[in-house]
Amino acid sequence: MERLEKLKLILEIEGNDEDDLLNYLLESTEQMILNYCNIPELPAELEDVLIAMTADRHNSPDGVMASMKVGDTSVNYSQHENNIINDYKSQLHRFRRLSWV
Repeated sequence: MERLEKLKLILEIEGNDEDDLLNYLLESTEQMILNYCNIPELPAELEDVLIAMTADRHNSPDGVMASMKVGDTSVNYSQHENNIINDYKSQLHRFRRLSWV
């Protein structure tokens, strides 16, 4: 079963009306995980975490991003996004790598 199918199953969504939004949320949540863990690609062990985090983001009443800057890449997540990461820190920390700035 693919990511989108699993996410729709968890969210109890039928049909394809929300596929674009769900795909965007999956991609942006994956990038959020990659950025937090400082890794180039998502390990198979984090697939279920990705889907659960995406479902939480979909069900959140808050916005997705507080701000975004394209040149020199700067993304600031809303407080809710930070809370979602905090909820999954114990699972993400196993894959986190140090990054030298």
